Amino acid sequence: MTAEASDMPEHKLQRSYTRDQEIRTLEALDHIIASGVLGAGERMPAMLRYLVREELAGRGNRIKSFSIATEVLGRSHSFDPQSDSIARAEMTRLRKAINLYNATVGPAQLVRFDIPKGSYRPVITGLNVAQVAITGPDNMSTEVPAANMRLAEAPATSPAASSAGPPAAHRTLLALAAMALLALAVLGAAWQMRAGKPAASSKPPLLVIQPTPQSDRNRLAELSEAIGHEVAFELSRQPWLAVIQPHSLAEVDTALKTAAAIRAVYLLDIRVAAHEGSYRANAFLKRWPDHVIRWSSSHDGPSLARHSGNVLQGVAATIAREVAAPGGAITQSEVARADGEELHERRFICLMRVRRYWRSYDPALRSEAESCLTATTASDPRFASGRAALAYLRIESARRERGEKRKALLEAADSLLSGPDTGNLIAEGAAMALAACKGDRAKVRMLADALRRTYPNNPDVLADVGSKVGLFLGDWATALDVEARAVELNPLHDPWYPLSTVAKAMLDGEPTRALAVLADAPQRNFRVGQVIRLAAGGAAGDTSVIADATAILTGMGIADINAAREVIERQCWSIEAKQIFQRGLDHAGL
Repeated sequence: MTAEASDMPEHKLQRSYTRDQEIRTLEALDHIIASGVLGAGERMPAMLRYLVREELAGRGNRIKSFSIATEVLGRSHSFDPQSDSIARAEMTRLRKAINLYNATVGPAQLVRFDIPKGSYRPVITGLNVAQVAITGPDNMSTEVPAANMRLAEAPATSPAASSAGPPAAHRTLLALAAMALLALAVLGAAWQMRAGKPAASSKPPLLVIQPTPQSDRNRLAELSEAIGHEVAFELSRQPWLAVIQPHSLAEVDTALKTAAAIRAVYLLDIRVAAHEGSYRANAFLKRWPDHVIRWSSSHDGPSLARHSGNVLQGVAATIAREVAAPGGAITQSEVARADGEELHERRFICLMRVRRYWRSYDPALRSEAESCLTATTASDPRFASGRAALAYLRIESARRERGEKRKALLEAADSLLSGPDTGNLIAEGAAMALAACKGDRAKVRMLADALRRTYPNNPDVLADVGSKVGLFLGDWATALDVEARAVELNPLHDPWYPLSTVAKAMLDGEPTRALAVLADAPQRNFRVGQVIRLAAGGAAGDTSVIADATAILTGMGIADINAAREVIERQCWSIEAKQIFQRGLDHAGL
């Protein structure tokens, strides 16, 4: 350790981990979670995964109660640590569980985790981790010269301390705890042996791509998540694999546990780091529930598209081999096709921002994404997926307008989709939405069928197709089949996925079933979705849903029933679909 680093508090040191150290740390993390010491719930495993991930990514010194509460514990960004002690309380529970593990099972492990009192940052020993003092006005430094590092060893235990041992009463408690953990481990091992091979099922294996914390908005985090999106879109072309991306770290364990009983499940973690004036993309693919790393890669270079192709090929080949998928491996020619549009850094960031907006429909995120797309497509006319994303935003705006303004927005979208290199997923989806708004039934049908063939296991694409086929074409049988497939593929599906299913339930006079589908809808900024909730609540006579949806819509400036009816009227749906929801609104009394 440098002299500068030795004078600084432990929690302000920046530690640097090699790829081998990351692998060993992740394996140790899986051991402690599999031991059962963290309990049967999902909260403590999710919290420890978050802490370790942040530490390995070089952000351990920035872990705060706010980030834990918002990224792991489900609190909103209005969280106030002074009035809400959930992060401190859960950290105390986690610290006690880790201490118990270290005192019983842990001594046999080479890598050890500790969380010192008064800190949220984990300490990982047994790795020979390099650490240096953090410099700069923001106490942040992503580049650490090798000349300034010395290996930091875990402190040795003195012979006197080791020979004394704990008091007799403590030894008894530790022995009992060890016996309990051993029993849990045996049961866990038996369960894993039983679950080692997926049950025979027609469902494809599932790949869950680890999300980047939404509170971490730095450039490298955005690029990490953007590569994950590119990999997901390309892999979803494969008929033998399903891919999902949870919205937050807290959802990962839920997704894994929900899906593991019915199919093979894999977890992919991608992290981009600065490296010698360029980028290094580290990727880890693990099989769940045994948590063994099945494939890993560390790829250097300036081309983010090449990084995506490298991960795409390695992940596909590994999973295809393990599940014996016929012809499953991605060929070099397909990787070249994925790289056909050389996405540079600015493109990746713009696409990441618009996808984040689509997750939440937050107006601030929309403004940020639109500004990025407008500036980048103006200077980069071959940025086809960026033009398509911008066209989507224009179509979305058109759904709020009438007359000449609506017509102008749709024409602008049409122009954006008619440029060079428009053969990409976003363009195909935007073209289907535009055709619906223009009333072109034949084109909607053609594009919907093409998207189903090209992306048979992409739940987001299938959900979009289902809504168009049902709400615009009125083909309820196909729509419900497609939406059911989307929900089946994604155990964490957004409640807005099955909109045609909701409409059909109301058409059949079953609004309570429609409300069950829409339960706990997270995208509170989605105007159309909240109007649909209000209509379903009105049709069912559910006063609690009516009150909640009314409060949300009032905050959006929709303060009376006529305004709510206008939202439905301006959608690119069939007359029948609009009438389904407007009848429900008549009973809502906004």
